[in-house]
Amino acid sequence: MASDIHKKFVLGALGCGVFFILGFGALVLVGRQASTTPAGDEEMFMLGQAHTSWDSIAHTAAAELLTLPALPAWTPREKASGYLHIAQTGKNPFPAFDDTFPAGSDEQKRVVLTAQRVVVLSGAARPRTDTLVTPPYIIFFRARIFLAAADDWSRHGDLPEAELAMDTVLTLARVSLHAIDLEQVLAGARIERDAMDLLWRDTLLAGGAATAERAALALAPWGRLTRRLESADHWMMSTGSLNTYDDSLASLVADSTLPMSWRAAAATALGMGWVFDPDETAKGIAKARSATLESLRDSDLPDSISSVLDRAAELSAGGFLDRTKAVAEFRGMRRLLFQP
Repeated sequence: MASDIHKKFVLGALGCGVFFILGFGALVLVGRQASTTPAGDEEMFMLGQAHTSWDSIAHTAAAELLTLPALPAWTPREKASGYLHIAQTGKNPFPAFDDTFPAGSDEQKRVVLTAQRVVVLSGAARPRTDTLVTPPYIIFFRARIFLAAADDWSRHGDLPEAELAMDTVLTLARVSLHAIDLEQVLAGARIERDAMDLLWRDTLLAGGAATAERAALALAPWGRLTRRLESADHWMMSTGSLNTYDDSLASLVADSTLPMSWRAAAATALGMGWVFDPDETAKGIAKARSATLESLRDSDLPDSISSVLDRAAELSAGGFLDRTKAVAEFRGMRRLLFQP
């Protein structure tokens, strides 16, 4: 990959209101039992799963789980100069992407319409310093939009533009893979896997059969990593939904021998697990949870972990309407991140 890859992308605008609508719908269902959970919505319903989830966490070697597979090499040959911009959000700012939809199908038409929202602007993109604090679902869907553009440009023989789009996608993936936020690591893994899926199908964009074959071989390990991260993130939030495990999660947050993303995930689960507890949502954050969080915030923690706790405290403050908004936003973002 080109050495200046981190200077050649721009994160185009995506609307932020849709996740609120999705999350509010999830809030309406907050009291439902896990047995009624629709397929694919497991990450939205945590009640009754805390015990098995903590058991999974306790028997997981975090460092091994978070080990990344080898990053397949891909180098653009004649990448277009300039940077990508999403010209408009369109009616669906959170698209599906699959380059195997049948030609002429409604799904393929939507992918093409998504691709046409991307344009190349001249000049150097303004360096972004806030990439790592951008919500993971935003990064994930920007990458999907750029993948659609790469696919469409390549199909029409616009290879330099397609290479710029793929270069941008891999930048988003590989910056995210080294983030502190476990959900952003998950977004990076999903982006990497989807990028490899396109490269192995598009020999021209891959730069030859050998590179396409390496991309094909990378699909399985990146798919496994994605599933592991999805499970681990679900375990954390499920454990956090039950106050019984406040101290257990706090012990992970404070353990300096653990990977930072694992500690940050435990901090998020402890600080935001109440959004999956109808009692805490309706009546306020449990005193035990608040006390544990306050104790952690008074301890000597890395700034990155302290910021997670501070953010959780900010979202958890206020009355019923504030909690309702926090539940809608938090659950809505998770629903988008876990969307197939």
